[in-house]
Amino acid sequence: MAVLDDIEVDYDLEYLTNKDAAWFTCAVVLEDQNHLRVKFEGFAHSFHDEVFSVTDFSTHRDIEQLIHKFRPVSKPVEDNECSRLTEGMLVCAIYRRHDEVLYYDAIVDAVLYVEHTPEKCVCSYLLCWQHGPGEGTLTKASIEDICFIVDGDIHPKIAEFANLVKQQLKVPSVESQASSSVNVIMMRFY
Repeated sequence: MAVLDDIEVDYDLEYLTNKDAAWFTCAVVLEDQNHLRVKFEGFAHSFHDEVFSVTDFSTHRDIEQLIHKFRPVSKPVEDNECSRLTEGMLVCAIYRRHDEVLYYDAIVDAVLYVEHTPEKCVCSYLLCWQHGPGEGTLTKASIEDICFIVDGDIHPKIAEFANLVKQQLKVPSVESQASSSVNVIMMRFY
């Protein structure tokens, strides 16, 4: 838990960014009942934050797409858990390219088991990347690079923001009310 601007925040979520389609650990803050601020762990300055307004969404599908960009923080696989990594499993893993180290989802395509002690896994895993710069390609990874994706309920602040958006979507805009009124008046003249 961190304190930012006198607000306690928990970096207990991952967010799939638009910028590089990678997963980043984040916290969410609901501001003034109109904005959801996504704060990224390790980025102290607010210009790195992503901020959403209830007015940014015009359909229920839009807000549902935002909800699906969040999930609980993935859990690193421990050496003694390597037997839980099986072919076909969806994981979150480190993808290295040049100087970048980012997290993307991948499917475990193959497990290259090597006998080892429970304290130190030396197996290798072929990962098929589901998004990001390696999408559709296979790369070899070690257990240190792989995390289990954690299922969980929608975070309460995201659920609250989604409800605010849905309430806003129910209220007809002034333009659509005016347009409807004009159409009713026009129909009376014909």
